[in-house]
Amino acid sequence: RFGDFTFDVGKQTLYRDGAPVEVHSAQMLLLHALGSSPNRAVSRENLLARARGRDHNALDRSVDVQILRLRQIVEDDPAKPRFIKTVWGIGYMLVAGVEP
Repeated sequence: RFGDFTFDVGKQTLYRDGAPVEVHSAQMLLLHALGSSPNRAVSRENLLARARGRDHNALDRSVDVQILRLRQIVEDDPAKPRFIKTVWGIGYMLVAGVEP
């Protein structure tokens, strides 16, 4: 859980106040990767590998674009994120309380 959101890993569904939220599959992969290590930084390289597979360019900025789009869904102000934080020099982190 984070804020008004709940991510059901098994169903690969994001809910806001119990209602499903439409999320593109690429963003869902990133959310799953971040949610698998809540409150810990996940490297851009790791996120790229999860979202794009093994054939990716380390300079590929697509993960940053997908993170921005994900922030537009879950953040009140994407320019000042509370849940998906940038960890400079590493990658990103989902700030969340975790429930089984």
